[in-house]
Amino acid sequence: MERHHRFMLWFVALVLILPLLLKGHSSPEKQGAVAFLPYTARGISVRLAGELSAPGVYKFPDGSRLSTVTKMTVYSPEVYVAERGGVDLPLHNGDILQVVSTPSQHIRITVKKMRAPERMALGIPLDPNLMDQDDWDALPGIGPQLAERIVYDRQINGDFKAVEDLLRVSGIGKGKLGKIKSFF
Repeated sequence: MERHHRFMLWFVALVLILPLLLKGHSSPEKQGAVAFLPYTARGISVRLAGELSAPGVYKFPDGSRLSTVTKMTVYSPEVYVAERGGVDLPLHNGDILQVVSTPSQHIRITVKKMRAPERMALGIPLDPNLMDQDDWDALPGIGPQLAERIVYDRQINGDFKAVEDLLRVSGIGKGKLGKIKSFF
């Protein structure tokens, strides 16, 4: 009878271990630091700055509005938004929300855009129609003179409909466009 019990114990142990062996065990994929995760289309990256307990860059769901973000981050019922559209303002990739308390105990929020170097570091695509001369100068291979020509061309000929429209600017060829195209 003792032999029968040992056989049953071995059988039960085998039944419990066999699914684990067949399923396998793999280690999770390793990812880089949070600030350097590759850009994904899901969600928007927004930097919260100013008088907050935890300023920094945060990822919010697509379609987030200023009211949603302020409810999650600002602990004041009295919020004044210094932007057209007020708390219903939709947020976009690369926005900066500057939070400042006023002498009247209200919270003032202004919305600005991240500069090109910060957007490039975070992997947020650039918009060639919203960039100024300093933003263009931050791109590799674009100096201050070429940056000035790009801004001037956009003022004279209108917005760029695609990144390839940069080829109309004197000093930008296919090679230079190939070096900067990944930022757009």
